[in-house]
Amino acid sequence: MIKQDDSCRKIFNELKNRGYISAHCKLKQSEKIPNFAPRPFSIQYHPDMNDLEENSIRFCLLHEEGHRRKFYQLGFLVVFMVLLYYYNFILGILAFFIFIVSMRSLLWGYEYNSDKYASIILRDEYNISEPSKILENTFNDKIPPSRFSSLTHPTEQNRVQYIADNIDKK
Repeated sequence: MIKQDDSCRKIFNELKNRGYISAHCKLKQSEKIPNFAPRPFSIQYHPDMNDLEENSIRFCLLHEEGHRRKFYQLGFLVVFMVLLYYYNFILGILAFFIFIVSMRSLLWGYEYNSDKYASIILRDEYNISEPSKILENTFNDKIPPSRFSSLTHPTEQNRVQYIADNIDKK
């Protein structure tokens, strides 16, 4: 069900017009996801996310755009592993095993980088001196976690602390 107040779309268009979200990116509403999700050519969001505070929506959309901008790196890694597998079965299996073992830290790095992307824009372009407070408020607004959050995301406290330590103006 599409809500009348589509704050996510309004803010998405603002960010896109300012060049912080790629011009070819689309925004799609979906009841199948719990909050926001990046796709190669779009960002999806649950209709309930329209109820978030505007800066929380900005943070989330920018965070997902940060993921979208890194998709190609993960794609190259997967293509490399597939080619290695066809070139040499043992090397392919070894590369896959190393990928699985390092996946958690790799995914956590993507989360921190996406938080950093969103925070720097909020700090520098929206004059928000403590983007960590926006992230903390977003989590406090009870943004529902995705199914695999505990495996793919650092804790909320670690993410807020990372932004406070590395991005906030002191």
